[in-house]
Amino acid sequence: LTLPQQFAALEKGDIHIGFVRPQPMEAEFSSVLLMQEPLMVALPAGHPFSKNRRIRALALAREPFVMFQRAPGLVLHDIVLRFCLQQGFTPRVVQEASQTHAVVGLVSAGIGVALVPSSAQEIRLRGVELRSLAERPPQVGTALAWRSDDNSPALQAFIATAKSVARRRQSAQA
Repeated sequence: LTLPQQFAALEKGDIHIGFVRPQPMEAEFSSVLLMQEPLMVALPAGHPFSKNRRIRALALAREPFVMFQRAPGLVLHDIVLRFCLQQGFTPRVVQEASQTHAVVGLVSAGIGVALVPSSAQEIRLRGVELRSLAERPPQVGTALAWRSDDNSPALQAFIATAKSVARRRQSAQA
């Protein structure tokens, strides 16, 4: 589910917990930040930049860009756009998608390059190469969100387990 769909499903009680990007929450929801991860450059396989370990953001200024969709509740578009503007360029957007796997899929198809959370490496899609940015990349958070009035022991156990897994993952990457 997209972030807006998750919040709607939480509100209706269709789901008990969601994996979301941190953002201002309505009072009816509680949340906890699980982890932070850097943005990375996603390139179509064989792209000339793929020979580099790190890529300067400004080098992407002339590239066709696959961008996260701008929509209420979706935060990655604004994070990526803000970073690009700070680096001195406006991305030349040729396609948009609402979820990371879709953005990576479009990069795999050769549509363009993208800035994606480092967890996109887990998608392991053929035809995509991920590289670090030469600049300090923006960090993207992943959080859990749930209804504030839900005190279920199963929910609390899930939150504790997710926090433990996230701590292990973060320490393994350090």
